[in-house]
Amino acid sequence: GYTGVGGDGADKLRQLLVQHYATGAEIPGRVVLDRQVTGAEPEDAAALAGFLSELAGAQVEVSSPSRGTYLPLVKLARRNAEEELSRRVALEEVRRQELERLGNRLGLGGPARHLECIDLSTTGGKRSTGAVVVMIDGNLRPDLYRRYRIKQAAADDDVGMMREVVRRRLDRVRSGELPEPDLLLLDGGKGHLNAVAALIEQMGLSIALAAISKGRHKRRSGMQVADEIHLPGRKNPIVVKGSGELLLLSRLRDEAHRFAIGYHRMLRDGRSAWSVLEQVKGVGPAIRARLLEEFGTLEELAKADEKRIAGVKGVTPPVAARIKEALAELPAVAEPAGDYGPDEPP
Repeated sequence: GYTGVGGDGADKLRQLLVQHYATGAEIPGRVVLDRQVTGAEPEDAAALAGFLSELAGAQVEVSSPSRGTYLPLVKLARRNAEEELSRRVALEEVRRQELERLGNRLGLGGPARHLECIDLSTTGGKRSTGAVVVMIDGNLRPDLYRRYRIKQAAADDDVGMMREVVRRRLDRVRSGELPEPDLLLLDGGKGHLNAVAALIEQMGLSIALAAISKGRHKRRSGMQVADEIHLPGRKNPIVVKGSGELLLLSRLRDEAHRFAIGYHRMLRDGRSAWSVLEQVKGVGPAIRARLLEEFGTLEELAKADEKRIAGVKGVTPPVAARIKEALAELPAVAEPAGDYGPDEPP
């Protein structure tokens, strides 16, 4: 979705195009506008064509037909957009209610709009890593995810590693650099929960906390192991079984596990930055090919500053910043002698 869009039809359209294409989306050679929806006149189309052409570095044609070949396509696109908008509005209402119920179930004093989950990954004590994933208003936000390499806790100290990642994350919350989440969810049990609760108190913070683990209770359907939610000060866990709001926490935990495992495998297997760039928002196959053509090697790309990277066709400054951040996560490129995660400088 797009936010902060206001003004008349032409102004709204320009803002939508900026938000959509300035993030690195491929710009086509032709853009066809719905005059009935946007109110776009020929002069508006010409101005937008100039803007998109400059952004793309190539000629882009913009039209708003009132007849001809493209008009049936415009009408079809309008119907599809109206149906999609109705679907999204209904889904947002369902999510809003789920977040309110989740906040009530966990005693948050309001809807659980900003959720963060922390998970760990290790193999035989080597290359231990941690990961933070974020969910805002029921939607996963990969652009806010962060990875950490464990640098202090012992490899066999799972609780200690969790404390380390939480401390590094919350140091940035305490400094005001990051917003405080409505709930911090740990992939772990009561031991992780109690240790992190003590840490949060030591840091002088007041952040709602929970832990999620596979429990002893069984679901009747297929006898699958059900997740359990552990809360500070509560003896018995909440069993996740068929509750839409609690399943949000299971979904968040699963995403944290996937993200942590992926980073750990990248470090273990020595995967190249070119494969890492596949996960960068706004970097598609065409842009990866241009980066390879421009810089030739991983080392040259890593040494380039954001301004030079943004000079590659189709790469906007925000995308260049995300590329630099992705490269900073590769120890062989940006941190050959250290073991620091991208969220915390040496």
